[in-house]
Amino acid sequence: MYRCQSETPHFTTKNMPPVRPSNTERRLIRDDCRKKLADHIYESLGHQVKPAEVRLLPRGSDFYTWRVIPGNEEICSKIFLKSLSDHSVNALRLLREEVGKSFEATKALENPNLDVQKPSFLIAKF
Repeated sequence: MYRCQSETPHFTTKNMPPVRPSNTERRLIRDDCRKKLADHIYESLGHQVKPAEVRLLPRGSDFYTWRVIPGNEEICSKIFLKSLSDHSVNALRLLREEVGKSFEATKALENPNLDVQKPSFLIAKF
């Protein structure tokens, strides 16, 4: 049996910069936001979605989309133009607080040819 003579691991964090507290906070807030959105989808539509799979810009294959509740267009006008991972901490907090109040999950229209990501509030706004 061949044994590696080196005792140095191939990957080391010794030379990597430390994780910034702001990045850790952002990740925690984003994860909490994803969980809150996933819980809302389950409560509204009865379908389980893993928090990591929640999208603000659902694909055509997703069974849900987001609908801005009339009167809340100003609050939500820019939120649904980009994905969760591209949002600031303040936008993530807003999403977390406003889900079910200013916008809600609704069943997506069944269209298997719709595979393009589009801003949800434009698709689902009535």
